[in-house]
Amino acid sequence: TPDATGLVKSFASSGSNVTGIAVNLVELTAKKLEFLKRISPSIKRVGILDADFTDPAGKFVQNELQKDAPQFGMEVVPYKVLNDIGPTSTAEITTLMEKIRPGDIDAFFYLPGPISNLPQNAQLVIDMARRLKIPAAFLLSSQVERGGLFTYAHDTVEMGKQTAVLVDNILRGKRPSAIPVGFSEKNTLVINLKTAREAGITIPESLLDIADTKIGK
Repeated sequence: TPDATGLVKSFASSGSNVTGIAVNLVELTAKKLEFLKRISPSIKRVGILDADFTDPAGKFVQNELQKDAPQFGMEVVPYKVLNDIGPTSTAEITTLMEKIRPGDIDAFFYLPGPISNLPQNAQLVIDMARRLKIPAAFLLSSQVERGGLFTYAHDTVEMGKQTAVLVDNILRGKRPSAIPVGFSEKNTLVINLKTAREAGITIPESLLDIADTKIGK
């Protein structure tokens, strides 16, 4: 969240020439863990890419994950990425994903960050999860469209509408510091049913009922 990462003084007032719409990473992290548990109640070990070269949001989510996982009976298994963004880190992730064997982890949680944003790196994790037939929570709907199991994320279109209201207020003369920072008002659940079928994963009806998008029906 922007206050936790130091971007703003508080949600009530940034204390600077800044305002905006924030992503509630605390809520998203907890809900993704909850959904993983509902999909596969036996999950114990959740893998992540632990990259040194990441942004504050990535480290924030990682810390939240470490804090929340025990509440769901899970432990986090980090796969350390030492190299900066580029071909070297992609090669490193390739090796890490190829070395994961059945039973090493029960699920995967894909963290935000520059390394994670590269489509080829996300695909390596998607392919690993499909190979092992384990559930995995991703960041973006585009990653789910390419074979990831599911994502629960902020709705960028709705965030754009919320931001437009803030811009209108500023253009009318209101100081950004006087406009409270808001949270995204809508999150979307996207599930790839084709991936679930191929992996032998049963998605509970309770999740199917609330899914905004179901791919591969």
